[in-house]
Amino acid sequence: MVIKIPPFYKVVSQIHMLNPGSLPLNTELRMGFEVIHPRDVEVIAAPFRLAYDDLWIPAHARSRHQAECDLAKDYEKVAGKPFDMRLFYVLPHYHYLGERFTLEIAGGPRDGEQIFELAGFNGDANGHVFEPPVELAGAQGLRFSCTYNNWTDEVKHNGNGDQEMCMMLGLADSAAMFNATVASGSEPVGVDGDIQVMTGPCGILAIPKPAAYQMPTEDEIAGPLYLPPVEPGDVDLPPVKSCVDADPSAAPAMEPTLSNLRDAIFTPSCTYSACHFQGPVGAAADLDLDGADLHTALLKHPTPPNAGMPLVTPGDPAKSWLYHLIAECEPHGAGGALAAHMPLGAPTLLPSDLVASVREWIVAGALDN
Repeated sequence: MVIKIPPFYKVVSQIHMLNPGSLPLNTELRMGFEVIHPRDVEVIAAPFRLAYDDLWIPAHARSRHQAECDLAKDYEKVAGKPFDMRLFYVLPHYHYLGERFTLEIAGGPRDGEQIFELAGFNGDANGHVFEPPVELAGAQGLRFSCTYNNWTDEVKHNGNGDQEMCMMLGLADSAAMFNATVASGSEPVGVDGDIQVMTGPCGILAIPKPAAYQMPTEDEIAGPLYLPPVEPGDVDLPPVKSCVDADPSAAPAMEPTLSNLRDAIFTPSCTYSACHFQGPVGAAADLDLDGADLHTALLKHPTPPNAGMPLVTPGDPAKSWLYHLIAECEPHGAGGALAAHMPLGAPTLLPSDLVASVREWIVAGALDN
């Protein structure tokens, strides 16, 4: 199954970011493609999108926004045949208040069958490939939901930054492409335990799968593999940067005080939209780096047995597990046990000057400053 980029087409990508830290950040967006020969193509996927844009997420409450999208009628209208999508891939998306995404088959003999679920938030992509693909023939469409735990003081809506989203991108063997959205009309319809349930009408825009997205021609199958021109700077450039240990000679990015570390490192990299804050499900490893007493959390928190050292040993970075976790791509504890570097899931470490700021704070005695 492939995504086809026809002649003279362009790939446009974007990313929205929020920097809650005290220092400016430099970053980049990379995209990699694996190109295969037309003779190896079995299915050319058609993209579609489900979205719940009319979000109203109450403060200090759990809520679920759910919608049912009747795709069959519009599919039959534009494709000229019964609804027969085969679902290959889904990619759900919500932000840090999201705690659950579900996708079900709607209508037909398999009505209500859940085919995908994502629990919790971890900042990863969380795309899922169906092997074999999900056959939707005989159904009417798809039903999806996003559940949130809004522990903040503010009502949240659809948007970037500290607002929320509820959407899913999909790839299917389909004669039509869709954008199915709840754009307005959302209203409460009841409760499920302590969860307030909202729903709204799913508006559907459907178009036939364009001719450019049809299967390869005989000439393409018989011909050589075409590779697009490559800019000199992109030759052998990996789609993800390689991890490199922090430079031990780097100078600190700022005065190495605990308050500066909180604002520039712990808040953007460890707590916001991440793991170490005391949210509704508790902090990862029970280490809350967002609390009032950050100093106690760092100096008194127990480390796992395989660490073999305290989280922070004042005056000695080499005996501080925190420093190893952020300074080494493959940190090893007692007996050579390998641990995951931090931030968890990041392909690279923090910049060396930020790591140096932590190092120098420890060297100076790990003061509560």
